[in-house]
Amino acid sequence: MQYHCFVLAVYTLVICILTTQSHTIPHKPSHIWNASGKPSVSSKTAALEEFCFMKEPVTYTGAIGEFEPLIRAFSPAENILRENVKRITIIAAEAKLLGTDIIAFSEYALPGLGIFLGDRSHFDSLSVPVPDPADGVAPCDKETGSAEYSPLKELSCAARQLEMYMVVGVAETSDCEDVPPPDCPADGVIYYNTMVVFNRSGTVVAMYRKQHPFLEPGVEIGHQNDSAALFISDFGVTFSMHNCFDILFAHPSYANVKKNLSRDVIFSTAWGNQSPFAFAPNIQSSWSRSLSTNMLAANYHLPEAGHVGSGIYRGFSEEQKIAYTFDAKSGDVLIVSPITTCAPPDLQQYTPNVLLTEATVIKYHNNHAAIRTTSVSQQDLSQFNEVALPPTQPEETNNVHVCYATLCCRLKYQRTEGDNLVYKLITYSGMIRNGDQLMYYEYCGIVTCYTDNWKTCVMFPETVGEVNTHEYDNLGSNNFENTAEFGPYTLEGTFSCNSTYPVAMTREFEILPNAEFYFNQGSDVSVLRVDKPVPKLMTSHIFGRIFYADGK
Repeated sequence: MQYHCFVLAVYTLVICILTTQSHTIPHKPSHIWNASGKPSVSSKTAALEEFCFMKEPVTYTGAIGEFEPLIRAFSPAENILRENVKRITIIAAEAKLLGTDIIAFSEYALPGLGIFLGDRSHFDSLSVPVPDPADGVAPCDKETGSAEYSPLKELSCAARQLEMYMVVGVAETSDCEDVPPPDCPADGVIYYNTMVVFNRSGTVVAMYRKQHPFLEPGVEIGHQNDSAALFISDFGVTFSMHNCFDILFAHPSYANVKKNLSRDVIFSTAWGNQSPFAFAPNIQSSWSRSLSTNMLAANYHLPEAGHVGSGIYRGFSEEQKIAYTFDAKSGDVLIVSPITTCAPPDLQQYTPNVLLTEATVIKYHNNHAAIRTTSVSQQDLSQFNEVALPPTQPEETNNVHVCYATLCCRLKYQRTEGDNLVYKLITYSGMIRNGDQLMYYEYCGIVTCYTDNWKTCVMFPETVGEVNTHEYDNLGSNNFENTAEFGPYTLEGTFSCNSTYPVAMTREFEILPNAEFYFNQGSDVSVLRVDKPVPKLMTSHIFGRIFYADGK
């Protein structure tokens, strides 16, 4: 009862704030980009039509919360968990006022990344057991003693009180049932990086254990089937989940989408941004566009460690907008948006009450946001083949190409004078080490550099130097005074992989909207075309993964 009162109090407080200070919520924020163009990819459109055959259109309201969990290394574990549950609940309550049916938070949203700052006992103190979804348990119904604190119970009660689906990243503690000796520790306890789903009644309806941990000492690989990443909502939509590094692999969500089991994906992450190819919005939007999916992508907010960038993406939808954030100085962020998809009519037990007609982004500007800095690591481009892209004369078009093994990259482009930057067409096909794994990538794309040295590509002017990691005082246009335009252009690559992913981003960290974007993936050639000049182009590329070649 005490916790129910807390949730009601938070809900009431948020109502009062929104009623008396409605100007704090930008219903038409300038940092949301429209997508008014028609779907450009015939193969992707056909795939979506196949998925929606014998289904009916459904519009629901989705939300993501990018927030900064408490991570103080020497704080008592209970204090950390209580504070993070409180913040999750406040953001969820505000989302509910905007009609949200489902909200997603980042990986490790409950314990915070400070869970890795201590020993095994510290990790254990911030971990929680998760009920098997097959048991239909609502932790909110669990009786606990007055001195016993259960964060999972509080989250369950919050989902019930707010009558919304909540997806939260936790550190899960479990026994060694699925881990035989000698891999089982002496204490018989193992840990997973787990996404937990509560339905509107607070019942745990799904739990997905990350299959591809990324430099997470002490965390076991989740050995569930891809089906464990699926759950069906009461409005009939089947969601697939994947967790951070999983997005670059075939399982689970890539496989679930390819099998036509889902077109709505939840991506919880603590993504560390890397230039020039792996900025969070680029990875998120390109996956959504390539596979024609709706994606709710919730990143962890810790810009000093490179964690920033979340959004709600809708493939190449002609009707709905891209809504995302990439802002070190935003503080916590809530994005809420209507999302249209399709679902079997016999699974639709609930009709969502959609209050919004377009996406809303709320930036809280808390946690000393005004003085935050962001760290971005840099990818090693020394093995890439490259060719320079000089300016063109008015109305003139240049044609260039560069190959790496069987991958040939061709570019037809126009480029105006007006800056002293170096533009390059680069390509690569082969192994790249990510964390402790060797992964096979293919890249074909344009990058912006400050000199001929690859170490200056997609870097900020004040940080050009012999460094692998650099900190930015600001993520935004103040660092880029050059206004020259690049384009129109057509980029083609002869890829060997099954799926390729298109990216186009400016130096103001804006993703090109769907209306200005054409992408087609054929059996042997992928094409990315932009028909208008792009001011301040940072990078535009196509990349792919050859899963079966990893580690070979």
